[in-house]
Amino acid sequence: MSSKIILYHGPGVDPFCAAVLARQVQELCDDRIYRIYQESSFLGHYSDPGQPVKALFVPGGNAASMAVSSDLGMRFLGFSGKRRLYDRSGMRLLEADLEKGKVSYGGVCAGGVLACSGLHERFSEGMHPEPRYRLEGTELANIFPTEVLAPLFPKIPHGTRFSIADLHFDPVVFPERPDFSLRVIHSLSPGFFRYSANTEVLTKYGSAQPEKYVLGKEDSQEVQCVSRDEVAGTIYEAEKFPKLLTAAHFEIDAPAIRSESFRHACLGSLETQEALAAEMDPTDALRKDALRGFIQKLGIVCKV
Repeated sequence: MSSKIILYHGPGVDPFCAAVLARQVQELCDDRIYRIYQESSFLGHYSDPGQPVKALFVPGGNAASMAVSSDLGMRFLGFSGKRRLYDRSGMRLLEADLEKGKVSYGGVCAGGVLACSGLHERFSEGMHPEPRYRLEGTELANIFPTEVLAPLFPKIPHGTRFSIADLHFDPVVFPERPDFSLRVIHSLSPGFFRYSANTEVLTKYGSAQPEKYVLGKEDSQEVQCVSRDEVAGTIYEAEKFPKLLTAAHFEIDAPAIRSESFRHACLGSLETQEALAAEMDPTDALRKDALRGFIQKLGIVCKV
């Protein structure tokens, strides 16, 4: 009996990010065990208990748009959008599987932000040397009890395409391999997840970071400081059900950069596009190995 893996492809998702993540999941996951679907709704797949859902993956895009207009139909995500899909029989099956830890969640970039309890968004630093973040009011899914710092500043206006100049590499480090670092791409600037004692930290950023981040509230002088030792790039938690969030795009590789969908997503010359792809070529296999490890953390069997 095969299981289902659902890749969310609804409102708020970036088509390029969705296509790349779908390809990687299809290449890595054992197709003798799983059938992979790209869908804008989740609960409909719970109408057939003979083919259970193993995991949901949510790719990059705009987390606020996902939270407001999502058609995922997952009550445990707590969406406040108008187009909820409630399937009572499917909901009972989903809740039962969650209690047993059978369903897992993988969030990349915006998909990771979506799963958090709160979003701190970067704003003008003024005279302060440390990055400053303001608690943003979007109601997120709150399935991973943590907050995320999203230093996407300056903001990209709605409908504006990214350029290749907006893409940057940051070295990430793995706590279990302190002598090893891997360059991973991100757009504009990386995000940071706060973590607690119950959270397993899978990666941190290896580049020089500020000693602290200042968090505040809208129109308020109330602030708190978070040290760089309290934030991470990839985190995992298994309470209730497995959940893995990563801020960096381990799934983006040289073939993705060379693709037609990348040319539609990002402004830049063919020469610049090829130069970026060539820079990624030597470490593609290492990023794929890291991504394979993340997928396996979610209890998914990968191809040998």
